[in-house]
Amino acid sequence: DEQQFFSNTLPFIIGCAAKLPDLLPELKLTKLRQNVRASLLLPRDVVASLIAHMFLCTLVFEKRSEAMPGVLFDALHMSTDDSPQEVAKMRMFVNYFERIQ
Repeated sequence: DEQQFFSNTLPFIIGCAAKLPDLLPELKLTKLRQNVRASLLLPRDVVASLIAHMFLCTLVFEKRSEAMPGVLFDALHMSTDDSPQEVAKMRMFVNYFERIQ
């Protein structure tokens, strides 16, 4: 429902994004590399904040890697009815935020 999204879900997403400096003060994460055994555990609120920034396209990167070309949702935001799989992805992320509210 459009009204639900703009009155509840979007403000919640913005609030999640706003918490990142408090949740991850140095704004750095360990980079995992292919073929190197390692793990990274993140609290749910940090993950929600990172996904919120990705959804809002507010992350800024100094360098981008070919191995990880896109982590923002700009392509999803620009998708149309001609790409139902992209619309389904967007709906999945909106549903994620609705569920964790």
